[in-house]
Amino acid sequence: MIEIKIDAAEIHAALNRLQSKVSNLSPALESIGNAIENRTKLNFRDGQDPYGVKWQAKKNGEASHLKGRTGHLSDSITHVVNQYLVSIGTNVPYAAIHQFGGTIAARNQTNAHSKSGRFMSREAAGKRKTAVRVSFSKIGQGKMPARPFLPDASKGLPDDYSRIILDDINRYLSKL
Repeated sequence: MIEIKIDAAEIHAALNRLQSKVSNLSPALESIGNAIENRTKLNFRDGQDPYGVKWQAKKNGEASHLKGRTGHLSDSITHVVNQYLVSIGTNVPYAAIHQFGGTIAARNQTNAHSKSGRFMSREAAGKRKTAVRVSFSKIGQGKMPARPFLPDASKGLPDDYSRIILDDINRYLSKL
């Protein structure tokens, strides 16, 4: 799991004010977690990092979005709350290569084809009663540019994230 800790003094001060008035911060942290989780998912939709910088375009010049075929990475963004902490992240193994960029190692791939030569999924090939042609290919090494979707500790918390968090805390404080 990737862990990025960001210290924001103004948010800590607001949380301390709230904590002095309530015994359990969990409801406020749950609200903050939901808000930041939703804001993070907007980064995927908009193809940009938390600071508003567009992700590097694909090789063909198209805008880069991390939706992929399934949207699994975006859909996996979630939050967890305990009494004093909210964590936002994902448990998807390939999230780190998208967040930080890096080199993808070459690997071998087995492909299944029908008699006519059409590509088939392994699942479909396994269900066929007729012969399936198999081919092997080597998928080359490549560089994956960073397409961060979570804030970067070295840059601090983005202004709009801070505003969202402080608005939530102040909303809770105003109810007391």
